[in-house]
Amino acid sequence: MQNGVKRLKIATVFCCLLLSSIWKAQEPYAVNITHKDGLPSNTVFQVFQDAKGYIWIAHQDGLSRYDGVEFLNYTSPHQNSRAGSFITEDIKGRIWYENFDGQLFYVEKDSLYYFSGAQSLGYIPFCITDKHLFVLNFEGVQIFDIHSLKLLKSIKQALNEIEYALCVSEELFFISDRVFYKVTPELELISNAIFEGKSIKTKQIVSFQDQLIVYSKYNENQKRYHFDHDLNLISTKELTEPEYIQGGFVIQDELWLASSNGIVVVELTAENATPKRLFERTSISNVLLDIQGNYWVSSLNKGIYLISNIDNSFYTFKDFSPTKMFPYKKGWLMSTQEGMLVSCTSNLKDFNTLLQDNEKVTINYSFYDSFVLNAKTWTHFSN
Repeated sequence: MQNGVKRLKIATVFCCLLLSSIWKAQEPYAVNITHKDGLPSNTVFQVFQDAKGYIWIAHQDGLSRYDGVEFLNYTSPHQNSRAGSFITEDIKGRIWYENFDGQLFYVEKDSLYYFSGAQSLGYIPFCITDKHLFVLNFEGVQIFDIHSLKLLKSIKQALNEIEYALCVSEELFFISDRVFYKVTPELELISNAIFEGKSIKTKQIVSFQDQLIVYSKYNENQKRYHFDHDLNLISTKELTEPEYIQGGFVIQDELWLASSNGIVVVELTAENATPKRLFERTSISNVLLDIQGNYWVSSLNKGIYLISNIDNSFYTFKDFSPTKMFPYKKGWLMSTQEGMLVSCTSNLKDFNTLLQDNEKVTINYSFYDSFVLNAKTWTHFSN
């Protein structure tokens, strides 16, 4: 196990024990990493994990590496601005990111270097494979050798509105001017003008199994399009929410859609499954499942949420604080700090106050058996 992973695992346990910022009721239990914990900015655009286990964070103040304990920040005198995204790692272990002015940078030997070979024409996606660096601009596609970073080929193609780009294996896929393009492993350009005449714009692409899924950032027609790698349309499926998609991420067999109002999780292998919703009323930018099974959820105003187990939920109660819980019929029985005896269903809903102590004395010890409850008698001892 690499050193970065070791430190991260230790720190994850440490954070779960000591940090106290937790999501609202019925959300997965999470630790909120913010500026108070050393995060340079609470406005986070992307979280990425490298091959050594380190977490890389693109935020409002630039690029940082997190080892689970400390944040190491990277800057360059060539930066016109620091905020950016599109973090990725190449086969040589260099970490790349692009600032919002369209400048490309990479980290090598713990220093941030400016890649001046690409034409900077604004914040336009770039892609990396094991062999190539692909840079899109308004004149076409620049293809660089990933080892030497020397220009190998330029594909001439007028691209006025570049929407998104994605590399899968040695293939580059991108959408521009409502045309779906592919650069083959032989570095040839093919296209499918399938989106011409359609009133959907700013499309994004994710990869799922042997398919490509395309959807609109604005979700105008509430659909997602499934293609094969030859750009043939396979199927069209419903995508009813969210209204505005800030990013999409395939995690296992689910499509996680980040929005300004939380996350919508869509099952990709089950038809008509009800989407799950998380982080409602939080502006989410990115979701990462790391190699240890932790979920990292970045937000645009509240830092990062770290979830060690997505199935563990945290519940808060509006009117009382439980001191002890017992299995009761098909639900729960709870004594509280407010001197109450409360019952509820197994999913912690439909609360019913069975008894209320007039002096509202905290119940520090309680015991339940069916005979006492049926007799409608209740005894409690308190400090």
